[in-house]
Amino acid sequence: MSLDMLVGSLLSMLTPYLVKGGEAFAKEAGKDSFNKLRALMGLLRSRLAGDSDASRALEQYEKHPGQYQAELGRILQARAAADPSFASQLVTLLADIESKAGGALIHVGKLSVKNETTQGNKISVRVSGGTLNWKE
Repeated sequence: MSLDMLVGSLLSMLTPYLVKGGEAFAKEAGKDSFNKLRALMGLLRSRLAGDSDASRALEQYEKHPGQYQAELGRILQARAAADPSFASQLVTLLADIESKAGGALIHVGKLSVKNETTQGNKISVRVSGGTLNWKE
């Protein structure tokens, strides 16, 4: 997985957590996912603490996720590229968050799509926050 995809996936999962707030997110996604995303925020705070620009970008992202996601993404990609240990922690957290969600969980804007079951060539998904239009 590229760093771009890794960081994008993590931020797309983290954004609804920040937008909805803790309790509302925990009700929808479950306590396990909530705790993992809270752990991700803790990791980001600790890893960016020594850099005032990066810390400020994280603070802005927490207040206005949609507006500052790209800026924080660039910072995290650069940090992960320079620090394989940090990149490894992010990969581990992503895998853990997805496993707690019970399958692939994709967020696009306010739309969340979760793979519920797969049988042969049929996939059952749960969509929340909007409408998913599918074309084959």
